[in-house]
Amino acid sequence: MKKILLFTMLTGFIAGTMAYAQKKHSSKDAQPAKEMTSSTDTLLPYQKNPKFPVFRLLLKDSSTVFNTSTLADGKPIMLFYFGAECDHCFRAIEKLLPGMDSLSHVQIVMATFSNPTPIRAFYDRFHLSNYKNITIGKDNDFFLGPFYGAKSVPCVVMYDKHKKLVKKWESADEIHGLTVTELYEAANGK
Repeated sequence: MKKILLFTMLTGFIAGTMAYAQKKHSSKDAQPAKEMTSSTDTLLPYQKNPKFPVFRLLLKDSSTVFNTSTLADGKPIMLFYFGAECDHCFRAIEKLLPGMDSLSHVQIVMATFSNPTPIRAFYDRFHLSNYKNITIGKDNDFFLGPFYGAKSVPCVVMYDKHKKLVKKWESADEIHGLTVTELYEAANGK
């Protein structure tokens, strides 16, 4: 009986080892094709579809949902993706606000992953009620970060009057050097 049990265990061990080796060998063969497929599809969603995306924002009142599909055609759109408690975002908006009147024809969507209380504080701190062209709210579905591949905030994206992508600014150097003049020129196709 011990011999049969020992034989069965040894046979099982050998069969398992062979199956493992075969699986490992076949996965090595399949790997280059997998790498080839993933490396050919490196574009982010916003690059694949350069039209302004449709997404929802929970507005600062915590109850109203705004759908970007309602944005008017024929006007440029600027997306300002930010953190409501982010120092870099504070500095960026402080730098841009003095010239915001020149962007009064641009629909500005300020979207954040932050909760409503910090959003209201950000809105009040920067007196955003003075700008009728600004819509601010929470990206409750966490759509924007992955869509734009945002590695940091703020991230600013400009679309023309046909809702077609013009430019994206995200790196610290780009945001630090970003001016209202540059935004104005991007919005107006210059």
